[in-house]
Amino acid sequence: MAGYELRSGINGLAKTFLLAACLCAACLFGVSGAQESGRDSGSAPGKSRGPVITIANMGGDFTLTGHTGKSVSLNDFKGKVVVLMFGYTFCPDVCPTGLSLLNQALNEIGKRASEVQVLFITVDPERDTPERLKEYVAFFNPSFIGLSGTHEQIRKVANQYAVSYFLGKPDEKGDYAVSHSSFSYIINKQGKMAKMVPFNLPPDLVSKMIKELL
Repeated sequence: MAGYELRSGINGLAKTFLLAACLCAACLFGVSGAQESGRDSGSAPGKSRGPVITIANMGGDFTLTGHTGKSVSLNDFKGKVVVLMFGYTFCPDVCPTGLSLLNQALNEIGKRASEVQVLFITVDPERDTPERLKEYVAFFNPSFIGLSGTHEQIRKVANQYAVSYFLGKPDEKGDYAVSHSSFSYIINKQGKMAKMVPFNLPPDLVSKMIKELL
């Protein structure tokens, strides 16, 4: 999206968060499936349809590139509860709403929030540069970490968590939407998949789920 400045995508989010749930036409596939952002974007390279698996055997370690340019692995955060979210910075509804709710959940946890790490994995690495990811996640919480990688690396991690996503067809300006799962994934201090968080779950319930693992 040529000439785009981050503030044009996130300024005024406070006014739009309350509308986001209405804007997002989400489709639940069940506990072991994925939740789509609901836009009919067509199919294109980048399509990922992971196998249907259960919480008991989903997840696992991975290594991607953090928004600082350094490699980041899930195992780096053993001893912390990790909340994993997939999305992209141009997302108009699910991603800003989800990250805002996670920030509110951490605020409710209080001092022990330092034992929690939120990781935001982009499924749109072409547009989500490290600089853009850094500014984007910091808007919601300075402790959040944005992760990226090659399409192949991201698809592999997505499949580990039964995440579904695909890139839409670009319009005449080169802009495109991305349909993607909107669940968040809570990983315990031992690095094991523990809970799936449906989109738009109230922050107090999310904080309760996290506290159970601290």
